[in-house]
Amino acid sequence: MAACLETAQQRYSSQDAAIDALSRTLIANTLKSQRCTSGVEDLYRALKATLAHRESEDFPPTLEEKELVSTMTNVDWIDATDYHLAVENACRTRVFFSTASKIGLGPSGMQLGDMVYIIRNTRTPFVLRPVGGKPDHFRLIGETYVHGVMCGEAFRSSGEHEFKNVYLD
Repeated sequence: MAACLETAQQRYSSQDAAIDALSRTLIANTLKSQRCTSGVEDLYRALKATLAHRESEDFPPTLEEKELVSTMTNVDWIDATDYHLAVENACRTRVFFSTASKIGLGPSGMQLGDMVYIIRNTRTPFVLRPVGGKPDHFRLIGETYVHGVMCGEAFRSSGEHEFKNVYLD
């Protein structure tokens, strides 16, 4: 988790922005099957603190861990446990990655050189792999979570967007 935080800190302008991005990315911004609409930064900090005090990740939690979490602002043990389980579920078959300016979770089959595309009329970006020797031809690898480009966020930012036809083989 430390390497993920370091990567996030390199991509975002402040420590708060990096923690917000990472705390949401690690759960694909979904908690209890719902999109997160409020901050989960305290839950991330609780998870990080709890893991730092554990030698193993076996449940049940120790009384010391429960007390540690209960002293954190806006966090209760149930929420922290739900967050921990969401991280495990989201990351089980996905890999953490970064682009020049974003972080995300992608399918476990991702490779260096794969590209993230937003396909018109879809709710989530996709990872596509170029098919050798065929311009604009790709193989679909899977859906991805990229912090800051979900649910139309990418098109709300100022800047140019390139649209082009691609072909899936």
